[in-house]
Amino acid sequence: MMTSGAYRAPRGYNVNDTSNAEALMKMIGFQPNSTADIQDAKGQALNMVGQNRMRSMEIAEHWAQGLAAGDMAMVGEARAWRDDWNEKNPTTPIRVNMPGVIRRVQAMRQDAVLRTQKSAPAALKQTVRRELAETRSE
Repeated sequence: MMTSGAYRAPRGYNVNDTSNAEALMKMIGFQPNSTADIQDAKGQALNMVGQNRMRSMEIAEHWAQGLAAGDMAMVGEARAWRDDWNEKNPTTPIRVNMPGVIRRVQAMRQDAVLRTQKSAPAALKQTVRRELAETRSE
């Protein structure tokens, strides 16, 4: 911190500029307030993003399950969950990505072997296809 003039995260990313006094505090084991404030704010923001992302995935998954099963009540329930979230969290609304929901429905209708083949990296697709073909012929 003294030589670079900045506090860096473990992967080398710059967190904030620091003074020599702050570098000295860090050397003896204290987190400087300037860095602590940034890390706290970052943690809260990441928590908010994670909660939003997790709830959005739950809603999209429920929506897709309803469409795959032809259960419009489930679809309505997913819409109600989305609307409820958006009403309670107007600054962080959830928008359901319908092309993503359709891809989930299509994946739900495929068998496990085909889903596994499609999810394999290009370099491994042929090997995965061969391995899975062997399990089908047994």
